[in-house]
Amino acid sequence: MSQTKAQLLAPIGIITGPGLDVTTASGTTFQLGSTGIITAVSANFSGNVTVGGTLTYEDVNNIDSVGLITARSGIDVTAGGIDITAGGAKITGVTTVTGTDDTDNFIVDVNNTHFAVHTDGTDGEVSLRAKDASGNNYSKYMTFFTNPSGSAATERLRIGSAGQIGLSGANYGTSGQVMTSQGASAAPQWADASGGAWNLLSTTTVTSSAEIEVAIPQDGAYDDYAIRLVGLGKQDGTYFRMRIKIKIDGSLVTGNNYQHGHYGRYLATNGDASGGGSTSGTVDELGPDIWGWCGTFIISQPMGDYFDKSVYMPQIWGLANPGSATDNAFMGTGGVNVNNTKTNNLTSVIIYNAAGGGGAGTVTWDTGKVKLYGIL
Repeated sequence: MSQTKAQLLAPIGIITGPGLDVTTASGTTFQLGSTGIITAVSANFSGNVTVGGTLTYEDVNNIDSVGLITARSGIDVTAGGIDITAGGAKITGVTTVTGTDDTDNFIVDVNNTHFAVHTDGTDGEVSLRAKDASGNNYSKYMTFFTNPSGSAATERLRIGSAGQIGLSGANYGTSGQVMTSQGASAAPQWADASGGAWNLLSTTTVTSSAEIEVAIPQDGAYDDYAIRLVGLGKQDGTYFRMRIKIKIDGSLVTGNNYQHGHYGRYLATNGDASGGGSTSGTVDELGPDIWGWCGTFIISQPMGDYFDKSVYMPQIWGLANPGSATDNAFMGTGGVNVNNTKTNNLTSVIIYNAAGGGGAGTVTWDTGKVKLYGIL
């Protein structure tokens, strides 16, 4: 170590060192040689200090370095944090951040646009967030890129500020389109729905009801609708007769505006299938006495303007009396047409019953499900 000027050197022990130049207050310069250790309470150097080996600090409060700092045993910051204003940070190894519950614990801030990692240890939430930090709630969106071989990174997925999903950029498709796979080597695309599959829209579980109204959507999302009956009945074995009513433009159809009928047979009865029809508005039966009701209603184009509104039941399956050796099941088909409703909308189908054997009153169902489906 060489020193050209020394204003203050107050040792508390022995100072030895080869090549240590000391200048006194009168300007006299002499050299102090040492091959050991210099120990002093303080030292004040007005010029440069050159260290040919390693300079070791212990219990240092402030370090102003223009070069590399190596901390052998780590850096323990107990207050104030670390403020890096230039040059960035390079970290090798595992980085662990111990955050606060239900808080953005990692934030990248660029002009008040935040990419945040939000963690909530109470409910197990980990979320990535694109946020505005200006206080003005400006819209933000998030994109995901991948890097194909031999090409630059390309956007693959975008989530817009309203939650819309973009494929390969701001390509959100059009209303009613579906995401379609292009196989293992290509990105998915938006495509028109091909249709052909029934989509479940609602399910009603029956616990105590003699009448169930199923509202038919009026948004035009589907061409046809289907109502599926699953084991509708009364568990004590009370039998009943199947009936339906229809609402047009929200009002119940009454009088002699119905055409309705059914056709089928009991499985254990000899002879051909038979049936009947009626134009009565009060006896809109779809079958004989049964103990449970299964089947499907089809409501075709409930908002169409070309035909009167109708309900077709291609499948009527009347369940037999549970545990009986003589009462049998019924199978058949049926339907209901509402006269002079070409330009009206079919808004509801009401499924109900009448007491079996032509008796008065109704039966309160306590089991079964009623499901509504739509198809394009």
